[in-house]
Amino acid sequence: MRGNLHCIGLDLTEMSPIALLLAIAAMAAMFVFFSRAASRWAQLALRIILAVGVAAGLVLFVFPILRGKPEEHIVELQNGAFKILVRSQEFGRSGIRNVDVCVAEASSRSFPTSRAQCFFHGFDFSGLSVAWRSQRDIEVSFRSGYLTQFENTTSVLPTRSSVPEGFHTAVRDGESETLIDSGKAIPRLDVEF
Repeated sequence: MRGNLHCIGLDLTEMSPIALLLAIAAMAAMFVFFSRAASRWAQLALRIILAVGVAAGLVLFVFPILRGKPEEHIVELQNGAFKILVRSQEFGRSGIRNVDVCVAEASSRSFPTSRAQCFFHGFDFSGLSVAWRSQRDIEVSFRSGYLTQFENTTSVLPTRSSVPEGFHTAVRDGESETLIDSGKAIPRLDVEF
């Protein structure tokens, strides 16, 4: 899950609890190390820094719990044995919509949790469009938005197979002109939020 504080460059929910505890432990160690400072003003400054650090750590730890469940919309576009899933999430009526695009088996009933299946992440897109160019080629286009993660390839491990199925992905900035390929219509999904 991703946070919704991209406006200030933070993605708080990606921080693991272990990393958070290590950060707090580092601040405590710094406090103990520098607590032997000679002047009272230095000790006071260190205590203020530690208090602010602990408060920030607690906020970072509690934030994912307090933000609640996101408003979520999932649309899909099937092509044979596989489908493309586009999920948009808005946390706490923030006005920021996080978007993930993944590939899954057509019979799958849930959104993929494997990073290998997801190839596109960003937020606040307009004019987002997803198309199957062929059985193994996917095209994503958008007019505006913030793309934060993109992979050129993605794969799905079918349930009755030990060999993953690979897909090639492409991103176009702007309107896609890919409407017809070899004389047949391309399955296409225009996503509006």
